[in-house]
Amino acid sequence: MNGSGLTRTCTFTFTVKGVHAGKGFYGFEVSHRGIVQVAEADLARSVGLTIGG
Repeated sequence: MNGSGLTRTCTFTFTVKGVHAGKGFYGFEVSHRGIVQVAEADLARSVGLTIGG
């Protein structure tokens, strides 16, 4: 995992391997910030997830 930050923003790039296909939606959660759902069709390309405000 690599991190970079400009002003008040941090960006982390990561790859998740070994995920089984055919579930429709997948959820990602960082700490206690709640689950962000992503459609399986969208995972074929890079996906940007934002937490916080």
